[in-house]
Amino acid sequence: MAAKNKVDAESIPLAPKGASRPRLHKLIVKNFRSIGASPVEIELDDIVVLVGPNNTGKSTILRAYEIVMQQGSKEGKLATDDFPNGVVDSTNLPEVELQTIVFSDAPGMRWIQKTADNEWLIREKWTWDSPNKDPIRRGYDVVKQDWDDQVPWGAPNVANARRPRPHRIDAFASPDAQAAEIAKLITGLLKDKLSSVKTDPNADKSDYELVLENIKDLQTRVVAATEGEVQKIENEISGYLQKIFPKHKVKFDARPETDLDKTYSPFKANPDVLMGTEDGYFSTMAYQGSGARRTLLWAILKYLSEATDEVGARPHVLLLDEPEICLHPSAIREARAVLYNLPAGGVWQVMTTSHAPNWAKTTSVT
Repeated sequence: MAAKNKVDAESIPLAPKGASRPRLHKLIVKNFRSIGASPVEIELDDIVVLVGPNNTGKSTILRAYEIVMQQGSKEGKLATDDFPNGVVDSTNLPEVELQTIVFSDAPGMRWIQKTADNEWLIREKWTWDSPNKDPIRRGYDVVKQDWDDQVPWGAPNVANARRPRPHRIDAFASPDAQAAEIAKLITGLLKDKLSSVKTDPNADKSDYELVLENIKDLQTRVVAATEGEVQKIENEISGYLQKIFPKHKVKFDARPETDLDKTYSPFKANPDVLMGTEDGYFSTMAYQGSGARRTLLWAILKYLSEATDEVGARPHVLLLDEPEICLHPSAIREARAVLYNLPAGGVWQVMTTSHAPNWAKTTSVT
């Protein structure tokens, strides 16, 4: 049986140069927020519009991809309210399955299955068995034809870097949160540009990638050098603590950030997006009206849809709630065109929710 199911790497062609980027293929969600035990399956094309009334799980589907991409951080943990009816039931635990098309055998051939279109498909599944706890991630082993506790790519930060980067724009987020997401879109574009900057044109890696490698090496050496001092601090503080709270200890988690993009950025940590009249005062997004913020978002998305593709750029997924909100009726047609043009360069996929079926190419959620 194992020999029969073993993947033949040579039988699956790689994508042509410049198109070899991972992309999302399918998302399966169950027992998460308003989605119950019957799984909701979303086939992910260039663009998918989720149409349905309120409280049917449209935004939950967007959140599902965002949260699996946050594994390894506190944002990747669920609250009690995320469990069905706010109750932790071991027979109905929140679960998200993600299927990704890849063009490299880096994860290991045991995880790769051939699709009808001769592409490589990897399946991963996350299960949360309690609130405020990291999920259990499993990979589908095509040799065993079953889920395995081992996983493609290994550590969450490594796996996350191999999947499309999510950009969530919540229709009802605070102005500061919306401004932060807009700034991330621009910063992401600039970082993609950095991937082509090489002092040595014959080098395998860009200057930016080399900087990140040096930071990782420095982190390893610093952690090793301070391990004894961290232990000493923990012991002494725990001694003081136990005088009032017996048998209690303190642990200081000084592990370095594993997502190196967060460790170092050539730009300021929290870039500002300012807006104003040409000869007037420029203010932050918090002081702009909802219509101005939404229009700026569409202007940036339009630019991204027309930007020159960078070879090797990491792919992205736009997770957008209710694109028609705060737009004048005459602007909705143009906004729809922007959304559909965004994936044309092969770098973006789009998942969006709407109450308006005229956004077309829809998946109904009831």
